[in-house]
Amino acid sequence: MTPEEYRAALEDYQADQNYYNSATENYQQWIREDTALLNERDTYLKTSILKGIDPYHVAYSIAEIHILKEDTALGRAEASGRIVTTDREMLRLLRLYQSYLTDSALLDKCAKQLQTEEKYIREIVSCSTDGNIGYVLLSIRGQSTDTTEIIMDTMLSDLDEIHQEISETISVQHDAVVLWRNHYYGIDDGLVLQKTNEMQGRFNQKKRIADNILALEKLDEPVLPTGLEASADYDDDGNKMTADGADAFSATEANPPGAALRWAFLAACFGCFATIFLFAMYYVLTGRALSAGEMADNYRLHMIGMLSSEGAGASRIDRKLVSLGADYAYDHMTVAEQLAVVKTNLSVYAPETNAFLLVGSVNRQVLEQTAGQLRQVMPEATFSCAARIHENVASLEELRRFEQIILVEEPLRSKYGQMDREIRMIAEWKKLIVGLIAVKTVKPLP
Repeated sequence: MTPEEYRAALEDYQADQNYYNSATENYQQWIREDTALLNERDTYLKTSILKGIDPYHVAYSIAEIHILKEDTALGRAEASGRIVTTDREMLRLLRLYQSYLTDSALLDKCAKQLQTEEKYIREIVSCSTDGNIGYVLLSIRGQSTDTTEIIMDTMLSDLDEIHQEISETISVQHDAVVLWRNHYYGIDDGLVLQKTNEMQGRFNQKKRIADNILALEKLDEPVLPTGLEASADYDDDGNKMTADGADAFSATEANPPGAALRWAFLAACFGCFATIFLFAMYYVLTGRALSAGEMADNYRLHMIGMLSSEGAGASRIDRKLVSLGADYAYDHMTVAEQLAVVKTNLSVYAPETNAFLLVGSVNRQVLEQTAGQLRQVMPEATFSCAARIHENVASLEELRRFEQIILVEEPLRSKYGQMDREIRMIAEWKKLIVGLIAVKTVKPLP
């Protein structure tokens, strides 16, 4: 090899090595950042009160605080039945009450009542005004009316103090009276959309991490060309070296004993890892649910239980993927024990109901088998089946007859797209989803 050829080959190798080092560092940095963001998102989903609310069963507490401005001409306050004339002072009063009721100090006081943080209370409290009538509408959302009423009581307990501070601030005589207050349960369409977008964003983030991991695995580290390894006659600058300064290079050092076996072993290990990784990527990229716990968490559903099909068997890779999820404990139960768990949870989540409709994206045979298992342990209850309600007229007729719905899905096979359509249709028909039963093809232990 001539000095010019050596120098050119060395420059190419160094350029490839620099690119490899830079790309590796970038991919690793992106993976760390996205993983940290995903962990932060998951922590927020677990601690936020708003994210823990079932959008199809939202508890509301509402109070109307009427601002009664003193009639100086008559020397008395406006009667509660009269409409207060909108003027600049009234609008200022309404804005002040709105500001005080959403002040950080008051929200922090409510947060301490529930042992949470002020920012999570701010997410569920809304305060609006109506200048035409002259009232402040205070609305609170939560998982139960017990929680929302605690917050409402705490906020209204400071109303007299707020009234006094505002009166001293602008010197306008007025009264602040709670004329109407109520609590109830309802559906929050905005929260349904928000949770759907949140789930899609979480899926996209996990996909981005997986893509970067795959790209990092595909990077090939440059190999020093053979000509550069064997050339001991030139230094890094392509200058010819003397015999005294040249390092001896032997064939034994280039190909030590056992090198071929080591490379073969490493190649086999990498092939196995790549195969498992590609199967895992298949489930992630096709939008399939890896575990029952993942499905329940994404849709904030009660986990009623998991039932295994006797005699059925999934592939080894499927069983390995499931064992890595949140369903591992169920694999160590007999079918009788699994049914006992389902029966207990149904008695808790729907104590006064004896008629249930099983709905899911699985085929009708799986639904019928699940219904048959439930009838064995709950003979007094009625269980009917409706497969693929978004495309089956007969299933829609069944949906019309029942008020309590049990979602039946299968990890590794059920897709989030189909589940989204089912849950959205159930919500539109104003039916209540009691919870989720996951069916699995992994054979339970005896």
